[in-house]
Amino acid sequence: MIFKVINIEDDPIKHGDIMMALKKCGVTQISVESKGEDGVNKIEMAIGEGEPYNLLVLDMQFPINGQYEKKAGKIVIEQLQKKEIHIPIIVCSSIRYDIPGIVGCIHYNEANDLYSDMRDLIEKAKQNINI
Repeated sequence: MIFKVINIEDDPIKHGDIMMALKKCGVTQISVESKGEDGVNKIEMAIGEGEPYNLLVLDMQFPINGQYEKKAGKIVIEQLQKKEIHIPIIVCSSIRYDIPGIVGCIHYNEANDLYSDMRDLIEKAKQNINI
C-alpha cells in the first residue's frame, strides 16, 4: 500500500518544514491545501477515485470560507467525522492540543526539527491502519 499524506496548512514556511519531515520519514506522496474546505474536498475526491489519503497533517488555525479562523482545524475534524471519513490525523500547531481520536499532536516551533515526532506518529498511524 502506498503511503499518501495531505497537509492542510496555510503557512508556506511551516508547510516546508512539515514536508521536509515527511520526506525524511519516507513519505513521497504529499499534497497540500491552504484552506480547510479545499482540503476536505481533496480528501473526498481521493476517496471517490479509490486512492484515499492514509494520513492528514492538520494545522489548527487557517482560513475557512475566506476568513482566518482560530478553530479551523477543529471544524475540519468535525466535517470529516460528520461525513464519516476516517483518516488518521496528526495535528501540527504552535499550540499544544489534546484532541480525542487523533493520532497525536506535534508542537511546531521553527527552531525544532519535526522529524522524530513525525516519525513516531507516522508509525503509530501505520499500526492503526495496518500498513
